Amino acid sequence: MSLKSENFSIEKAPVVVFYHQECSDGFGAALSAWLKYADKTPITLTPLSYGDTLPALPTGSDVYILDFSLPVEVFFELRKNNLRVSMIDHHQTAQEKYGQFFSGDQDIIFDMNHSGAALAWKHFHPGTDVPALIRYIEDKDLWLWKLPGSLEINSALASYPMDFSLWNRFLIELENKPAEETDLYKEGSAILRYQGRLLDQAIKNTGTPGKFDEGEEGFFVNSPILNSEIGGRAKTFNNMVGIWSVKPDGRVSYSLRSSDGGPDVARIAQRFGGGGHKRAAGFIVDQIVHTPLLPK
Repeated sequence: MSLKSENFSIEKAPVVVFYHQECSDGFGAALSAWLKYADKTPITLTPLSYGDTLPALPTGSDVYILDFSLPVEVFFELRKNNLRVSMIDHHQTAQEKYGQFFSGDQDIIFDMNHSGAALAWKHFHPGTDVPALIRYIEDKDLWLWKLPGSLEINSALASYPMDFSLWNRFLIELENKPAEETDLYKEGSAILRYQGRLLDQAIKNTGTPGKFDEGEEGFFVNSPILNSEIGGRAKTFNNMVGIWSVKPDGRVSYSLRSSDGGPDVARIAQRFGGGGHKRAAGFIVDQIVHTPLLPK
């Protein structure tokens, strides 16, 4: 029986948040929830990547899944044992997966026009302006790069640990100063110079042509960091880029990017248990799943 039918007060329920791990957009979404609840009710925030072993599932809670999606059967299990389970996401594959089961469900929010952080802010803080920090996160996540100083701000953010109190300080600073006058902007300017060298070295020294099992060919770069930046740079001369690395537990992470003429990488990621968008997606598997095409 769903707990929704019982006489429980959702306002008093503990809040549990699952959010996209190692992703500024996922963390920005979690920050939006943290700012809403941290001083009001017990809140647990757990980062997850696709393919991770799930933690013990909560019961009797108000659950949010942000910038991320769980297997549908897990979502059903959560709904059976909690007061409310909401999902806020903007990934194409998740919308397709969930749409067939939850069309019209008010607690499931999808919008491809915004990032997860922006959608979460609008949900948790309705009637308020989306703060500059969240807009900068969205500017990078959607690969728009329209805001002044966005490269600098986002590069500086990436150099810091994902700590809620720390990023709340950044949020306040960006609300009170023009971006170009913030410490983040100044730090980011220096970081970008060095980052450019790292990107060129990674592409030159570890990049090789390769293909997936169904024949999709691309350019594969071995790097555990700067996935989006490597993909953005390398896809200017390749239809598809795969940034891959072996994790400490032996699993292999893939981050895919494609140009306008390239393949739908969301479909490739979905094949391997991941997801994302047409031009940006990712997945984690137990072994290397691409074949290098080395010169003979």
